[in-house]
Amino acid sequence: MRILIIIVFIVFGVENVFCQEETIIDPVFSLCYRLKNNAKIKPLNLGGKYQGELFVLADCDTINNVLINHQIVFVKLESYSNPNDSIEIRLDDKFGNFKFIEDNLIKIFGHFSSLRIEKTGYKNCKIPQFTLPIKIE
Repeated sequence: MRILIIIVFIVFGVENVFCQEETIIDPVFSLCYRLKNNAKIKPLNLGGKYQGELFVLADCDTINNVLINHQIVFVKLESYSNPNDSIEIRLDDKFGNFKFIEDNLIKIFGHFSSLRIEKTGYKNCKIPQFTLPIKIE
């Protein structure tokens, strides 16, 4: 019996005996862009009323190597003088004095105007979106 099984494997091959289906695997994409020279994002001073962090999502313009279409995705700020005064913004919710952020949008998005991106790879590239953290002072 064992000899018969071995002969079947030899004649038909292992792949044909088990009839395994092929699976198509998606190609692996890599992020081929980064901030030029691994730039550090400097803290932003918005008048000294609040401190904390702000996260901005930005798309890449790969022709001009800049960041575009900025969108605030998260803000967590606390007042220097009053611990009960805070600002928290998420994609769907806004709490506290969020008008402070709305009044400073030009300064916040202008903070990214000096940042440039560079291409680091050329195969299976995916154009990324960057989530950039900013420390607010």
